[in-house]
Amino acid sequence: MQIELKKSAVKDLKAIPNAAKVHIHNTISELVNFPNVRQVKKLTQFEPAYRQRIGDYRILFDVEGDKILIGRVLHRQESYKTR
Repeated sequence: MQIELKKSAVKDLKAIPNAAKVHIHNTISELVNFPNVRQVKKLTQFEPAYRQRIGDYRILFDVEGDKILIGRVLHRQESYKTR
C-alpha cells in the first residue's frame, strides 16, 4: 500500500514534540501492512474512517483502494473534539 499525507497531517506533525514524532513516523510506516496492524479501530459515523492509536496521539486515516490517506495526527484530547 502507498501512504499519502494531507496538508493538515503535515501541519499536525510539525506541532508534535520530537520525542513523540519519531514513534509516530515509525507507526505511519507500519500502516503499509494494513489491515494487519495493531491498535487500528474502524470508526463509525466519522470521516476519516480509521484511527491508529499511538500513546497519547491518534492518526486518523482513510483507505482508498491501495492508498492510505492520512488526514490528521492529533493529541487524543484534540482528536475527540474535531470529530
